[in-house]
Amino acid sequence: MDRHSPNSGERIIFQSAHLDLAEVREGWVGALVPKQALSKPARDRLNGSAVFYNPVMEFNRDISILALKCYAESTSRRLRAVDAMTGCGIRGIRYAVEVENVEHVLLNDIQKAASELARMNAERNQVSDCVDVTCMDANLVLNTHSGPDNRFDIVDLDPFGSPAPFLDSAVRAASNNALIALTATDMPALCGVRPKAALRRYGGRPLRTEYCHEVGARLLIASLASAAARHDLGIDVKLTQSTDHYLRVYATVRHGGIRANEALGRLGYIAHCFHCFNREPMSRPASPNCGICGRRYAIAGPLWLGSLYDKKFCSEMLDLVERKKLGKKNRVRHMLQIVRDEIEYPPTYYRVDRLSDRYQTGTPKSERVVAKLREMGYLASLTHFHGYGVRTDAGPKILEQMLRELSKEPFAE
Repeated sequence: MDRHSPNSGERIIFQSAHLDLAEVREGWVGALVPKQALSKPARDRLNGSAVFYNPVMEFNRDISILALKCYAESTSRRLRAVDAMTGCGIRGIRYAVEVENVEHVLLNDIQKAASELARMNAERNQVSDCVDVTCMDANLVLNTHSGPDNRFDIVDLDPFGSPAPFLDSAVRAASNNALIALTATDMPALCGVRPKAALRRYGGRPLRTEYCHEVGARLLIASLASAAARHDLGIDVKLTQSTDHYLRVYATVRHGGIRANEALGRLGYIAHCFHCFNREPMSRPASPNCGICGRRYAIAGPLWLGSLYDKKFCSEMLDLVERKKLGKKNRVRHMLQIVRDEIEYPPTYYRVDRLSDRYQTGTPKSERVVAKLREMGYLASLTHFHGYGVRTDAGPKILEQMLRELSKEPFAE
């Protein structure tokens, strides 16, 4: 079948399913996907098809291409990648087509129809010579490649739900200095709605706060660091992304007990006061009471207190945006520009709308708050985690003062 002249209304009969298919194009590739994935709500897409494809995640896949290209350009090695939960295969096929150093990609899905469609899409994009397709449990396929001479340089886990059950297998299948990419969509657990589920899956307690997505990301990274450390591996976080209904983390893993200990040394806790919005990162829980108002702290963790980003890596990703064909280029550029500005700030952010509600002031734009804080001599930046989010070294009392001053200025709201 000529990939440049596809029939967008094909009906394919696999051994395990009958699928009505349509073609989509992303980046440099075209792929057949179930028609219902393009028209139905997300819940129906998940429950009604033997093959998973989510068009909303094109932005996620665009970011992945940039991350892999930056990683590939940092090494002279020819790279081997695995997309352990591939669905229709579009992510892994884009890796094979769009990232020059990738010489081999393994696409895997436990669903028979998905693996068959992924194989067909590899053929349509003329990459069958460098793409293999398997139909196995994700843990099994990763463990099969855990030997020293059989590991991957890129391990991608994009499950529906939590990646936690696959972390040990993922780090075992990763070569030295490999890039691991993780997606988590179980936001009720990570954001504190289901704290017991978070404790079971990630080994830490979340917080249902205005910055719960960042807490969730730090729980996810801590879980990866702990899994890696069990196998004498350390991690370096390259990029953390919070978008829509999911979190995404990119990190490299390095062999060695010393590196594992260094990564574990970046774990700690965040103490949060729900009364005055004070928060305090700490290596271990100390005083149970807030240092500002004296109320009792709520504690999140253990979680990752290290950086969520690598400055050089993210800057190089931003430089690549203009050179790549990306369907979501403007959105990708905007996110990376904000990430570049927030890289060196400490954990947690404040939400301007929540502070304004608390202090009964008008709600200024986040950009105006950042500018005002900088005028006052404080560090401040936006954050990609939330449109009203502001990172700053100013405490809650300073923020209250600043918002009251802004509410008196013309056009403050």
